[in-house]
Amino acid sequence: MPRSLLRPVTAHRRGIIIVIALFGLLLVAGVFGYILNLGHGVNRRVVTQHGADAAVRAGAGSVARSFNAVAMNNVGMTRLIAAVPVLDAMPKATDFALRDQIAFHSELSAQLSRGIPGSDSFVLDRLRQIESELAREIEVLTPMDQYLNHGGVDIRQLTHYRGGDGDFWRAIYAMDHYNEALMTNLGAVAQVNAVRGGQVNLATRSDVGWSVMVPVVPEIPWQRGRFNDFERPVRFGLLPGADRRLSPGNRPDPSGLGQVDDVEFNRGPWDVLFGWRYPIAGERHGYWLPGQTQVSSGGRGSVPIGRGAGGGGDSGRFVTTHRDPDEYGVRGEFGQLLRRVGDFRRRHLEHSRFSSYVSQISNFKLRYLWPGREEPALIRQPEWITGLEAAVQIADNPEQRGRIAETAFIVSEIKSVHPMGSPSFLAPGTWAYTTRQGGSNPYVVRRSGWVDPRPWDALPDVSKIADHVWRDEFSYQVVYDHHLGLPPQTDAAGNIVPHTVYRIDHFIFLGVNVGERIEVSNPFDGFNHTSASAPAPLDLDQEMVTREESSRWAYLTFFGAARLGDHPVMWTSRFTGRKLDSDGDGRDGSLMAIAQAHVFNNHSWDLWTQMWHAQLQRIDPADYRVWVQRMGADAGRIGEVPLIEPDHYQRMYEYLGRVAPLADEMLKH
Repeated sequence: MPRSLLRPVTAHRRGIIIVIALFGLLLVAGVFGYILNLGHGVNRRVVTQHGADAAVRAGAGSVARSFNAVAMNNVGMTRLIAAVPVLDAMPKATDFALRDQIAFHSELSAQLSRGIPGSDSFVLDRLRQIESELAREIEVLTPMDQYLNHGGVDIRQLTHYRGGDGDFWRAIYAMDHYNEALMTNLGAVAQVNAVRGGQVNLATRSDVGWSVMVPVVPEIPWQRGRFNDFERPVRFGLLPGADRRLSPGNRPDPSGLGQVDDVEFNRGPWDVLFGWRYPIAGERHGYWLPGQTQVSSGGRGSVPIGRGAGGGGDSGRFVTTHRDPDEYGVRGEFGQLLRRVGDFRRRHLEHSRFSSYVSQISNFKLRYLWPGREEPALIRQPEWITGLEAAVQIADNPEQRGRIAETAFIVSEIKSVHPMGSPSFLAPGTWAYTTRQGGSNPYVVRRSGWVDPRPWDALPDVSKIADHVWRDEFSYQVVYDHHLGLPPQTDAAGNIVPHTVYRIDHFIFLGVNVGERIEVSNPFDGFNHTSASAPAPLDLDQEMVTREESSRWAYLTFFGAARLGDHPVMWTSRFTGRKLDSDGDGRDGSLMAIAQAHVFNNHSWDLWTQMWHAQLQRIDPADYRVWVQRMGADAGRIGEVPLIEPDHYQRMYEYLGRVAPLADEMLKH
């Protein structure tokens, strides 16, 4: 075939390939655009749902945070009120304790300088030890006294009311005002957080989404209490309210103030969060720990102020591992502060009455507030006359004896296998100082009024071994004593044979307290705790906002909606859904998403316990229709929150209303 016949056919085929290639490129471009638009659309739908979730979660979270802030302030005010009498008692308590320890240390040092004669010198080591311990306590108390009583700080500036200008009181009023502001503006602030929370999640490079929460302005019933509502939290760790325990005569039982209000729903923070609880009654479980001394026949010395061996001695104690209580009590802020003071005394001021002074003075001060004592309380300040001769001069004067409020001694007690005078007395391992639970030996003992030691000279087994020093000797029977190395022993018939133990107690006279009674200052002076303007705790209206499902849905459940543009990346006219769109480009918010969240507290249903949380929930189709109705009813309130745009709100409402018949199917996924 000639070449000229083939050339036109070859050229024609090459043209067809070009056309096919062009159509192929268009098809590939279309598929690429479709995939790109599809991915873009799916991503924006996810973003829209996240926006709705974020909006309702932010709004509900704002409500929960407000509740927790109010609870924090309620507890904060309680703590400051409880701290007022305790802290205000510190200067006097420190001064009193320091006076005690200076007097006792001075007299003990003088006695040690005079010496203890003969075989009684075995008590010297412990007496020197307590002398050094008293000196250390003076070292602890002196800077405290300097700071609290001599220019370091004026505690009254913190604790005294002073027309509301005291530092603690300004803080109490500030928290009270803040609580009012939180609850008054709770609804508007929650909506603002919802709108902003949604917008932050919906914002893209091309446009900004819109979000809203329903109710538009949440209204949660709450109530303001009275200042006296702080009494139960301060004193007993209980929530405000009437005593719920009744006596058989159907009258309030004062012992009910030690019990929890509601073991399930309204336990309060002192029980739920702080765990300041203790068992009451009920069955104890544990084991018996044998004591160091089993006494078969007790003994007691002749001097009336000693401890003696007792009728049963230290026969052991039951160690509780756990308890099945019938009920339990809760400690309040006031009691817990005093416990901390007691812990400080046990660690640093063992021989002092520091915690006792704080407790006594602060209780007097608290009574100025509750029940509102008007007459001034009086307390005796320590003024020690040391030395027996000076004390006797006062005691023997009928006109002066009434000045003596108490008499103090240092007591040292030892127990021994051998009596004094025996060649084996004080042999290693045959004697020990007696101990008591949580105490020391030697120790300071105080007795009310005048305790005259002079008649002790005539008591049996009592010897005056030096000026101001008496020794009392007696014996008793024990089954065993680990301290003395005395094991249980039996005779041939298997009967228990007791051991004889000898006690040697020494009593050193310290002095008498002739201090005058002084007035306990009132840090609440001028404060009217019954006034309506006084600080008060806030709480939910427990009759309306209950734990019932209907109540929680009505007040603590929230609905969120979000809109976002659906404009595609390519071929907008074909790929836009034209939903909720005014001009057909998909930029007005053609994507819609909804979400629901609720606020809850699974630990204690009150505005005292900071355990409020917010969590997303599944939307029930029946609830959805109620939300749409609520959205329409709230349309008139959108002007109360400036961030809500009426036009977008109306479009979302109309769209959600149109798809309401499809809710049963649309909310299944």
